[in-house]
Parts: sequence; C-alpha cells; structure tokens
Amino acid sequence: MSMQGTGSMGLGGVCVFNQSGGVLNATKYFALPALSGSVGVATFTGGTASMSSGGGSDISICDAGNSSTFGTFNVGTLAGGNAVVTANASGAKGTRICTGASTTGNLNLNSGTFVVNNWIYRNNATANAYVNFDGGTLQAGSTCAVLSNNLSAVYIYRDGAVMDSQGFVATSFANLTSAPGNGIYPSGGGWAYASGAGYIGAPAVTVSGGSGSGAQAVATISSGQVTGVVLTCPGQNYVAGDMLTFAFSGGGATTPATSFMHTLTAGEVSANAAGGLVKLGSGTLVESSAN
Repeated sequence: MSMQGTGSMGLGGVCVFNQSGGVLNATKYFALPALSGSVGVATFTGGTASMSSGGGSDISICDAGNSSTFGTFNVGTLAGGNAVVTANASGAKGTRICTGASTTGNLNLNSGTFVVNNWIYRNNATANAYVNFDGGTLQAGSTCAVLSNNLSAVYIYRDGAVMDSQGFVATSFANLTSAPGNGIYPSGGGWAYASGAGYIGAPAVTVSGGSGSGAQAVATISSGQVTGVVLTCPGQNYVAGDMLTFAFSGGGATTPATSFMHTLTAGEVSANAAGGLVKLGSGTLVESSAN
C-alpha cells in the first residue's frame, strides 16, 4: 500500500491503524492524531513500513498544536510481532513526539525493528513524550543521533532495550531509565474477551484503575467482534489485586463492546527493572547521558 503525501491518522475523533503484513510506503510523512481531544493509535506487528519526510518529520506522534490529544505508535506488542518500520528522514527533523502543549505521545518498542536516520525527539517542552522499550530494537539506518535528551523519559521495561548501530556511529543523548515498580506481563501478552458486534475496525483502548499507571493496550477483533486486549506497554507500579478497566471507543460498531474488567494475579505482575541494554552491530553506540 502506498500513501501519497501525508498519511494523517485521527485528524479528529478516534483513529486506529494496524499493519500485520505486507508493505506500506508513506511518500511524505505519517502523522497521528491532530485535533484537540482526538486519539490516534498505530500498531505494526508484521510486514514493512517506510515513512519519508517532505522536509519535516517523517513520523509525527501527536501532530498538531492542540491540547488533550493522545497519540501512540506501537512497534510490536507484548504478544510479539516482527514488523520493520523505517523513518527515512536524514537531513530533516526525524521522529517527533508531541507538537502541542498538554499532549501525550508514546513510542512503544516491544518487538520487531524501528529504523531511524535521525533522532526521536520531543517537539514541545511542556508535552508528555515517552519512548518505552520492552524488547524491541532501535536500529540506526545511517550515522546519526537516535534519541534526543529532551524526551520526557526513555523507559526500559522487563524485556529490555536493543540498540543496533549496524556499521554506523549511533548516538543516544537520552538518559535510559529502568521503569519503576512492577509492570503487567500476562501470559500471551493479554486476555481474551468477547463483546460487541459490527466492528469494521479495531477500537481504541483506554486502560484505567489499579495502583499503577502507564499501561497501554490494543484490541483484537474477529468477525466484527472484540475478541481480546493485548498490552503494548506494561506500565509502572502495579500490584497483584489491582482491578483494571479496559474501555473501548471508535471502530464503527453497530453494538459497542462493553468495558472489560480484570483483577491482576501475582503471576501477572513482574519487576520492570530486570530489563537491560543489548548492543548489536559492528558500528559504535555512543551513550552521552547518565544511564
């Protein structure tokens, strides 16, 4: 599939984009979402995706300068995935998270590979912009900076961070931090749940409840029905006995799915700090901040 010009996801309202195979070529840049109060989620679990810049950023998460906007870009999930997503901009700005104040953007690297040719950075100093590693690979496509030091945080979860310099010099200016407390790590990455009817696409998922924060998830659908939820970020400071609520929005259902509630068991929470950093490639990885 080829997107000519800007691929804008979630200009207003709720937009969910999923790629599980094939080839995506965005010939300008890939942006989500834009208007105030909108939600955009993109998840890549298979195939290849390539985003090219038209003079600015190649990927923009929380693209416009509007408040209360939420954007999430997932490479893989806690259930796995082998997608290769390439941000092609080299002389431009790279991958930006949060253009506007009071916006929240997450780049979740769980599995597969995210290739950059210029750094991942926060565009607005008052926004909330996070990069979350939980087993995914950040790969340099050229000699470049890969992570800016102006991100709100770069967290490493239980399954760790992988950085591949290939044959280049890759520089990370970010402080890599172990995510605090326990994250949520269910067997298989999520839970089965059947509800709703007539969905033409997956709805967005909001996770709430419990003593922790930061858990994120996507929904699976089959034959127009929600069939489960899969985590894309384990979150922080959860404990056994916490009751979580997964609420669904969008997706064009004739009968929307009801919220899914689940009480965490001791086997579903685990220390985030077990994760570490693995360096791949014959080139050089420069870590210029405290880690």
